[in-house]
Formats: sequence, structure tokens, C-alpha cells
Amino acid sequence: MPVQTKKKTWYNLIAPKLFDNQNIGLTIASEPKNLINKKFSINLMSITGDPKNQNINIKFVIESVRETNTSTYVVGYEITPAGLRRHMRRNTSNINDSFMAKTKDGNPARIKTFILTKEETKRSIRSNIMKEARKLVSEILSKKTFEQFVEEVIKNAIQKQIKDSLKKIYPVKIFEIRIAEIEEKEQAKKPSEEISGLGYVKGIQEDNLNQKNQKKSEEPEEPVKEINKDVISSD
Repeated sequence: MPVQTKKKTWYNLIAPKLFDNQNIGLTIASEPKNLINKKFSINLMSITGDPKNQNINIKFVIESVRETNTSTYVVGYEITPAGLRRHMRRNTSNINDSFMAKTKDGNPARIKTFILTKEETKRSIRSNIMKEARKLVSEILSKKTFEQFVEEVIKNAIQKQIKDSLKKIYPVKIFEIRIAEIEEKEQAKKPSEEISGLGYVKGIQEDNLNQKNQKKSEEPEEPVKEINKDVISSD
């Protein structure tokens, strides 16, 4: 006998308040519970409509489902490699750092920064710049929730504040938060699974994120449907 499969339903992906609760896409599932803790990535330009955001991706996790609408929260911010390469110049020094810090509500986050000085600098100066930047970012994050932090990064407010402070050590041309990622919420009962096949929504970048520990009896989730709408490093 042929195996009967459950009828699948389309669900709206609703962004959090940070992005005005916009409907940013659609995904399909046989049951709402199959969407909980799923992760997906969207190009920021598709949300804001601003071409200046085309090299930034935002990661979300589905937190809950009500009827055919999902509730999401932000778990990541990332500048694409192309977005950083355009800043590279000769006779400058670029400084990369990676460290953990905590938000106001105690959630740990992985932060990766990129700094470009106006001229080539000595290793000791680069080290001082990196340490000061790490301290400043950690202090700012400790006073904000992760979404508040991402909001300020999108506005370029944090970058400008830290760049101005670093100039007291040495002239800095660029300071960027290249990656900011929050760890899973403590109340989640299992690690976030990730929606694969996000190629059909305008601006949604296919994340190549395969579902983990999927039961054999479940069918893979279908794609999201289109809607209109010298270096110093701690790594």
C-alpha cells in the first residue's frame, strides 16, 4: 500500500519588531511543530530595500507558530566576504579578532571584528587596537539585548563610536562587526534545525543548512515560496 503523507501548509515568516514585524517569506511544513527552532538567513537589503545593505545577511530562528504565521527572533548578523574585500587597500594593516561576550540578559554571543588602519602599523600597535576594540564591544553588548545590539550595528552607530575611540591609539580607517551570533536560547529543548532550499524568496540567501537528526518518517521541508514584497588575528 502507498504511504499516505500529510497535507502540507504554507506558513508566513514574520520578522521581529526590529524589522517592523514584516512578512519576509513563506515556508512549508506538514505540521507547525516541524518549524520550531528552524533557522534561516535573509539578505538585509530585501528587508530594508536599501542597496547599502546588500552585503549583510541576517539569521533568524522560528520561535513559535500561530495559525499560519511564525514568530521569529534574530540570532545572527554577518557581512559577506565581498563586503569586506571592497575595503582592502595597499599599505594598510587589517586586524581580525574573534571573542565571546555576553548581552545584558546574560546570553553569550560570538563576535568577530574587522579593523583597517590608515597605514601599515607595528604589531604592538595592532595588538593594542585589537584589545581596546574587544573591550569596547564587550562593554556595549553588556548593556543591550542581542537584537538591540544588531539594530545599532545596522545603523552603523556602534562602528562609528568604536572607530572614534580607536583613533586615540592610531588612525583607523574602518571598524566593522563582521559577525555577531547569539547562542541558542536556553529554553530551547533541542538545537536549532535549519531550513534548506531558501532560493525562491527575493533576497533570501540559500544557507545550505541541512536539517539535523531528521526522522526517517518525515519528508524534507520544501523550499520557501517567492513573495513580492600583515594581519593580526585571534582566530
